[in-house]
Amino acid sequence: MANESKEWLDKVITKKLLNWFDFKEFSDFKEIGKGAFGKVYNFEWRCRAMTVALKTLKNWDEKNVHKFVKSSHPNIIQFYGVTKDPYNIVLQLADGGTLCEYLRKNLNLQWADKLRLAKEIAQGLIYLHANDIIHLDLNDVNRLWLSKHVNEESITLSSLAYIDPQYLKDTAYNRDKKSNVYSFGIILWEISSGHVPFNVQPTTSLSILSRILKNDREKPIAGTPTRYIELYTRC
Repeated sequence: MANESKEWLDKVITKKLLNWFDFKEFSDFKEIGKGAFGKVYNFEWRCRAMTVALKTLKNWDEKNVHKFVKSSHPNIIQFYGVTKDPYNIVLQLADGGTLCEYLRKNLNLQWADKLRLAKEIAQGLIYLHANDIIHLDLNDVNRLWLSKHVNEESITLSSLAYIDPQYLKDTAYNRDKKSNVYSFGIILWEISSGHVPFNVQPTTSLSILSRILKNDREKPIAGTPTRYIELYTRC
């Protein structure tokens, strides 16, 4: 961590603008995810008898930390505070699994349930946008309703289908709220189908990228409400 970032964070903790927890309160960790933003670990929080997620940050500047502090909404995971020595963000554990896992376990979801999922994600996204927070990794694994930023170094096969095509054409493209809306549209299709997009074997990053850049999208699933199709198509 850069000295200026450490000084800023120490000042914030001293002024009690952030909840601070002793790292010794946490035990039995295992890595559960990583990306451009940092790594995520599953920890047991002994004094509260609960399992939480501790997230390391590659960039501890004020802007990045405030993304978590400002993200207080029922459909976005809860931010508890930070640890020191080492520094970590303490977050609610997204123990519901990924959207893909949920849909796989619930193959016969009724449309009332699918619409509820879509609404929850939309509400979380609306809240973030109202607070000028751009979620750069809005995909199946990192979706808003269960867990809570992607650059060219962290684009994976699982996230490729959800990324704004403008960014895939030019990584200098400044992704914005419209980029989130595009990703949301892909998630809506996933909810309707019950599986991840472009799930045809053999699947490679190159084949998915080629389809996206050719504007080749997944076809609507039979039985999907017309207005739902119109909504995700407009995204």
